[in-house]
Amino acid sequence: MDPITHCLVGGLVAKTVKAPRRRFWILIFLGEAPDLDVFFSSFGPWAFWLQHRGITHSFFGAAVQTLLYAWAFSRIDPGPLKVRLGQYFLPLFLHTCCDYLTSYGTPLFSPFSFKEYVGNLVPAVTVIPLAFMLAGLLYIHAKKTEGWRATRPLWMAWAVYLSLALASRSYAAQFVKDEPGKITLVSGLVSPVTWTAVVERDPCCAYQAFWINVLKRQRKTGPAVSTPMDSFPIQASLKSPVTRRVVASIRWPVARAVPLPEGGWRVDWGKMLFSSRGMVRSLWSVEISSAGAIGGEKRMFGFWSPNEKKS
Repeated sequence: MDPITHCLVGGLVAKTVKAPRRRFWILIFLGEAPDLDVFFSSFGPWAFWLQHRGITHSFFGAAVQTLLYAWAFSRIDPGPLKVRLGQYFLPLFLHTCCDYLTSYGTPLFSPFSFKEYVGNLVPAVTVIPLAFMLAGLLYIHAKKTEGWRATRPLWMAWAVYLSLALASRSYAAQFVKDEPGKITLVSGLVSPVTWTAVVERDPCCAYQAFWINVLKRQRKTGPAVSTPMDSFPIQASLKSPVTRRVVASIRWPVARAVPLPEGGWRVDWGKMLFSSRGMVRSLWSVEISSAGAIGGEKRMFGFWSPNEKKS
């Protein structure tokens, strides 16, 4: 989810547990704190478990971060350790839960397993929850109230929003039920009434997308994307153990081979996301020599579309 929504969830937790003023701001920070893992992006392949959507976005990581921040903030946020641990854990845990609801993929059980889990229920930019949480928290602040009774309408609004999204997704599935292949529906960028249906075709790494609007009862054919698995540089990139692990841990893997001026190729492996910034989000880049030897490898976070010829 977007950073603002994560922070507002932290603020909602703070108001629910009647956190003191200083802890209120700490809980807002903790709502977004797991995304600080982006600062490890420049580390080498050995640190893949630290990098974005790694251990900080798992249940185990939430517990470890709780202990870390409880120690780090002990001087500026005094109080019983047991209470602080419980209150610190909630926004960190909910960060993982919120990211799970999107289609990006979250390694819930890292570092014991790096398999990504997805809820496919809400968009990455949660405009509607952001709006009602911001309005609700401002109203609660103006009324100088707090506790479960004050925040219950906002938690109920979340439940209603997720229920409507689930019903909308179930209805959207009717538009593609006759398509051959494994079908997955993911939410549109903003609206919970627009969906992308992704049909996995044979052979590996071939997909057909459909755009669905449940209010208009429309289905439009989207792009068909496939990775040339028999391509020499792509086959060579799979010699890398890290590349194989990346490909095995994500759904909808897709790759492109970009020729390098000095010879050889750069193979970018990523996963289909259908983001407004590009259809694919890169995860891993491997340099392949003309002879098929593996050169440099690095983590990537760029977006691209499969029809692009250059990065």
